[in-house]
Amino acid sequence: MKFEDITIGDELPIAVKTPTSMEVVKFAAATDDYYQVHYDKDFAVERGLPGVIIQGGLGLSYLAQMVNDWMGPNGAIVSLSGSYRGINPVNEELFCHGSVKRKYREAGKKRVELELRIENAAGEETITGSAIIAVNE
Repeated sequence: MKFEDITIGDELPIAVKTPTSMEVVKFAAATDDYYQVHYDKDFAVERGLPGVIIQGGLGLSYLAQMVNDWMGPNGAIVSLSGSYRGINPVNEELFCHGSVKRKYREAGKKRVELELRIENAAGEETITGSAIIAVNE
C-alpha cells in the first residue's frame, strides 16, 4: 500500500469471520472478560439472547485484522475505535467492511482515516467504528 495509490472512497476487501466458541474463550482469557453470556448458553438465553455471543472487543479485533491485512507492512494503526450496535452470536458469519474516509498529512506524516463496520448475515450493522492509519513508505 502506497499513500499515492489510496483514494477517498476506496473499499477495503471484505473479511468474513465466523467466530467459534474457542475464539471467545481465548479472547476471554486474554482480556479477563468472563461474563457468562460469552460461554454459558443457558445463562445467555435466560437474559434474552439467542445463545452465546462474542465480546464486542473480539469483533473490534476482527476489524483491526482486516485493516492490518489491507495496509500490509507499510502502515500502522494509530487509533481504532468502535461502537457496539448489536449482538454477534457464536458460529454466525460476520462481514467486516471498511472504506477510506479521508487522506491527509499531519505534521509531515501521511495519515488515512477509515470508516469500519461489521454486518451480520442479515445485513444489520452490529459494530461501527473508525481507524487512523499512519502510512510509512
